Amino acid sequence: MKKAIFHDKGILKFRGVQLDLGRQMESLDYIRSFMDFAGCYGYNCLVLYLEGRIRTKSFPYKSKESSYSPDDIKNIVEYAGKKSMEVVPVVPMFGHADLFLDCPELAHLAELRGGITGRFSTYNHVFCPSLKETHEFLDHYITEVSALFPSEYFHAGFDEAWDIGYCDLCKKRLETETQSDIFTKHLLDCHAILSEKLKKKMIIWDDLFDIYPRALDQLPKDIIMCSWHYDKLVGRPAGHCGGPQTDKFAHYDKLGFSYLFAPAAFSIRNVESLSAYALNRRPLGGLLTIWELTRDFLFSDYPTIAYAGAAWSGNSANIPDAELQDNAVRETTGCGKKEQISLIKTILNSRDIMFLDKQQAYLRGPLSNEEYERKYFIDVAKASL
Repeated sequence: MKKAIFHDKGILKFRGVQLDLGRQMESLDYIRSFMDFAGCYGYNCLVLYLEGRIRTKSFPYKSKESSYSPDDIKNIVEYAGKKSMEVVPVVPMFGHADLFLDCPELAHLAELRGGITGRFSTYNHVFCPSLKETHEFLDHYITEVSALFPSEYFHAGFDEAWDIGYCDLCKKRLETETQSDIFTKHLLDCHAILSEKLKKKMIIWDDLFDIYPRALDQLPKDIIMCSWHYDKLVGRPAGHCGGPQTDKFAHYDKLGFSYLFAPAAFSIRNVESLSAYALNRRPLGGLLTIWELTRDFLFSDYPTIAYAGAAWSGNSANIPDAELQDNAVRETTGCGKKEQISLIKTILNSRDIMFLDKQQAYLRGPLSNEEYERKYFIDVAKASL
């Protein structure tokens, strides 16, 4: 991967790795140990995807077992400071509001309140942007959460808010506005909370601009775009909703937006190819995303985490990518033989097997072609490792 000539010695300013605590909570001990690991590979930002995982005075509705207290967060932030790392929160302020809206006390803030059917279902995961109460809650909660994080950055989500314009209030607005107008207005209102009131640099995911491209022209240029692309081979980023490949980051450079490129930890090649594209533009940095972990163990992502951190930190500017990857596998697994390293890299890039939804399907009938081939691959891996 080519190193960016506009960064000193190839070092990216923002080098982040994400933990998805919204879907899988981790203990404070593990979070501290993860910071130790990430710090060894040059990361300077721990990004915590939280949704509604923090209890506050305005949001006391989660149990102690399913949330973090303000003191828990202060503990994490204090430890990060000793490691010279920033902790950046991700609290979605539009879509992915599940952990808020599944609380009976906040169910009235949902776009699909009252059993309305949205774009795909009746599942409540989007705040209604037309309710005064939504903005009051977000203002109070984000103010409380923001005070726990000294970082200059605050990630407000804004991805995958599919249900815009479905409740009676929003449907009425569609008589004179578009979905893009409603999306943009809510984004600007949240920007006023974060950037104008709390003096934070607002980060958002950028996938909805594939649907609402006009919104980009109406946004303040201090909003930082976080651009996730998870294809294994990224020559240029493809649209998230089936759009063509474009030179998206050159477009952001032209418009004057700062941006982060965000590959996924499940694929070394995705990290390699997206980084190679991004580092020929002018990114603020990179964010390695780790999501859900319903099909992977977190430790299985450690080689990719190590590789991305080394590549982005500039500490290995003259080392070829293949060697960086080999070193990352060797250091995180303890496997030193060439054939073992090659096998592990193959495993890390071939975790796309699709499992059947029902467990009963595995108790009868022959293996599918994919399962049959996978069985022999696993036999080889077991014998070698």
